[in-house]
Amino acid sequence: MDIQNLQSRASSAATAIDFIIDDVELAAESGDPQDINEAYIDQAIRALQAIKEEIRGRAAESRATKGGA
Repeated sequence: MDIQNLQSRASSAATAIDFIIDDVELAAESGDPQDINEAYIDQAIRALQAIKEEIRGRAAESRATKGGA
C-alpha cells in the first residue's frame, strides 16, 4: 500500500467518523439510538484496521532491513 492509498483510507475513516459524530448528535437530540448508522462505524473500523496493518507491515520490513544490514 503506497502513501496515497494510506491517505485515501485515512480520508475515508475521517469521513465516516464525521458521519458518526453527526449521527450521535442526532441520536442525542432525538433520544433514539437507532439514529446511529452502524455502517459508518464499520467503515471507519475497516479503514483504520487497514492502515494499522500497513503500518505494522512497514515497521516489520524496516526492522528486518535494519537487522539484516
